Amino acid sequence: MEILQKFYSKKNNVYLVHNGSSNIVCKIFKLESNYIKEKTYYELLKNSNLNIPLIISYEDATLTMLIEYLSDTTALDIVESYESKNDIENAVALLIKIFLWINSFHALPGIRNHSLSLYDVSFRNFIVKDNQIYSIDFESVEKGSLLEDIARLIAMYLNYDQKNSPFKVRAVFLFKEYLINKSVFLEENLEAAIDREILVLNERRNSCKN
Repeated sequence: MEILQKFYSKKNNVYLVHNGSSNIVCKIFKLESNYIKEKTYYELLKNSNLNIPLIISYEDATLTMLIEYLSDTTALDIVESYESKNDIENAVALLIKIFLWINSFHALPGIRNHSLSLYDVSFRNFIVKDNQIYSIDFESVEKGSLLEDIARLIAMYLNYDQKNSPFKVRAVFLFKEYLINKSVFLEENLEAAIDREILVLNERRNSCKN
């Protein structure tokens, strides 16, 4: 296979490759535990109605997955483009789309019955294709709740450059308003969860600098 591009990843080696007939993603895991977890949840999700890429093959011996290539346009790319154009309406709409994907994930019996969360809700882990949201990373799934995932999503969004920009603060205000008006969360619970996740995120980033 011909390597066309290396994608950004802190945890693994991820490449866009050409296999002779089409472009696919080759994901080589550094840890066997993460490979097994991702394989497990892809198998769980593949028969759901959630948007995820197709798995072409697994190679257990080399901790490698070959995955359908959707696009290299991430939710981070899109939301940053909206901020550059001061397009608050579409930025909020994107946050809502990501929420709806995560909400559907939590509604699956295999997830709900074990009180699991997506946990790693980096905007780079959501691909946008044909105006639809796809999630592509499941190796960090662990115990948690929908509230924690959405609070973490908001905290992460606010921490992208430019951190806590007026645009981001306004987008988050409108997104929270949507969640509260839809009775997804109580306002006080959501605000407390966001505060906790911001604290955790800041502590983690400060420790990385030291």
